Amino acid sequence: MVSTVPDIIQIEDDRTGTSVETLKRAFLDNLFYIQGKFPKIATRHDYYLALAYTVRDRLINRWLNTSQTYLERASRTVAYLSADFLLGPHLGQQPDQPGDLRQRQAGHGGSGAALRRPAGAGGGAGVGQRRPGSAGGLLH
Repeated sequence: MVSTVPDIIQIEDDRTGTSVETLKRAFLDNLFYIQGKFPKIATRHDYYLALAYTVRDRLINRWLNTSQTYLERASRTVAYLSADFLLGPHLGQQPDQPGDLRQRQAGHGGSGAALRRPAGAGGGAGVGQRRPGSAGGLLH
């Protein structure tokens, strides 16, 4: 008699596996065990959260593996922060009172180099401030 059992059976962990079958199992497990729902009563929000937890498990696994590798190899991390996110250039753009800019410049040795308005910079609404007629009332 010939055996039809495969020589190797490979099973992925439901928390970290990436095959289609494993992802389906993990999704349904998260829906049932985390959301406390089964497909017939689950809402779209329940499905969304189950999917989010399924993706989160894989991200955390990769993040922890990367962190462990960095520690074992004593690796260094290089980060770049764009000047667009620095507040310095924006400090002098919207003085509260007309004399504020001059007072700030005087406080910095009178040079005002760090507080000068860039050419063409207006005194309009800043990011996140309400402006009539803008989408949703906010600048984006």
